Amino acid sequence: REVMTQLAVSPVLLDAALAQVVTDDVNFTGKIKKNGVNLITNAKEVEVLRAFSTVDQAPTTLGTALQLTHGAAQKTASDPVMLSAAGVVTFNQTGFYAIRVKLQFGRTGATGTSELMSRIMLNGTQFGVSASAKIDSPNLIIPTDSRVVLGQVAAGSVLTVEIIRDSTGVDAGGVYAKTSAHGWNVSPSTLIVVSRLEGIS
Repeated sequence: REVMTQLAVSPVLLDAALAQVVTDDVNFTGKIKKNGVNLITNAKEVEVLRAFSTVDQAPTTLGTALQLTHGAAQKTASDPVMLSAAGVVTFNQTGFYAIRVKLQFGRTGATGTSELMSRIMLNGTQFGVSASAKIDSPNLIIPTDSRVVLGQVAAGSVLTVEIIRDSTGVDAGGVYAKTSAHGWNVSPSTLIVVSRLEGIS
């Protein structure tokens, strides 16, 4: 309170703002903002979508990306996010989101080394780094697990996942599901989980 009084009566101090240390509890009645965006000061992660595919998916040729699918369509426009059968995640509500993508790279037949890569696309632009796998045998399955925090995503934004057979490798490989011989649940070719970061009151 003394600092605010000094600022009010001494305009010169406005040009000499210093970091202030608060030692007692502070009760805010409004939201805290940075650059006009509400900040989450105490958050929890709430899962709003989980989907997976049990279908093998592979590009048709070297250097051509394939948009992955994650099973049947889920959710509707009244939900925070929804998924189309084509693998498109649409954000229906503005908010802070995190994404997890798990893929099972593999191949059938062929010789040489396959070089496979994946990426997450937000509104048609890559978000974050790529994941990759080198496969030199049809008896290999290499899982990759990527997780990114998207930050604040505007309503109407769309997210997809792509894979590609890199031209430095042979023309073989994709993502493959594995069925258990013992009645266990299938190990999917793709898994996508969308969570929303929500403030805790």
